[in-house]
Amino acid sequence: TAISIMNYDKEQIFCTGFNDKDETETITYIVEIIKQYKPLKVLVETNSIGEVFYGLLKKAVAASGTNTQVIGFTTTNDSKQRLVNKLQVAIQNKTHTILDDKTQLEELAVYEMKLSPTGKPTYNAPSGYHDDRGIA
Repeated sequence: TAISIMNYDKEQIFCTGFNDKDETETITYIVEIIKQYKPLKVLVETNSIGEVFYGLLKKAVAASGTNTQVIGFTTTNDSKQRLVNKLQVAIQNKTHTILDDKTQLEELAVYEMKLSPTGKPTYNAPSGYHDDRGIA
């Protein structure tokens, strides 16, 4: 699980990743971060197990009394391509800034595009690496 928060000035102000919490601890932790930073929207990947977390988080955020909107999205190669291209342009044009987070920067540095056997681009971290913070 990875969490990234951007402010109104398009600056990343928070970034973390973890895999040491069960479902309940994960939801509780994310709700606490939401209470602290008060984001307008939270985007939750709904691929695979993400659908379960999306439902749990949506209920927990509603019960917390915050005004944060929880939105689900599905990650595909097409959506990754758009995301990567937009992030590249934003960083190059200095319209967005990201934190100097060692893990995040390493994930972004090794993130790669490969062509599938059918010639379609695919976007992922190389084998043995993660891309959670980079994608977040």
